[in-house]
Amino acid sequence: MKQIVILIISLFVIVNISFAQEVQTKTKMFGVNPFGLLINLYSGHYGQITNDGANEINFPFFFWKLLSPEDQPKDDITMLVAGAKYRIYKNGNGEGVFYSVGVGAGPTSWSYTPDGGTEETIEETLIWPQTVIGKRWNMSSGFTVSPFIGVGYMIGELKASDGTYLELPDGSNADGGFTPNFGIEVGYTF
Repeated sequence: MKQIVILIISLFVIVNISFAQEVQTKTKMFGVNPFGLLINLYSGHYGQITNDGANEINFPFFFWKLLSPEDQPKDDITMLVAGAKYRIYKNGNGEGVFYSVGVGAGPTSWSYTPDGGTEETIEETLIWPQTVIGKRWNMSSGFTVSPFIGVGYMIGELKASDGTYLELPDGSNADGGFTPNFGIEVGYTF
């Protein structure tokens, strides 16, 4: 956990130093995906707009801890994921329609108890290459809104000894393969 936090902070510093010569007003941003809170998913991003608004380097991260109700068999999940995305804005200026490719990776722990069975903990590092299309609106106050939709591909799986796969928030199983990727980012540029 400590290594992942150090890695994220290091990436922020590198991005700031790498683009220090190109700094213009409102080229950095941070934000969150508020809909993730509905499923206890804490997600956010930090980004840097480059090339006069034509491109963006974005570092998303999320933490998800979902505990099963006390009266049900144990099915607890903990995920910590960090990644990198590269966005291309169709019309430049860091707003409007964008296309993005990226990858996220991180450790996932699943504590699972089948009906009448004994608890087991499955741990795996999952990797998600992804691509999305979206649109960003920038407001003069610095606030931004960016809905997006796309597809990812999960590399890795979380499978219990009885053959049961972890069920993800979108209803799919953590058995590898294609996964949907959608959301809305609410952020602030500075």
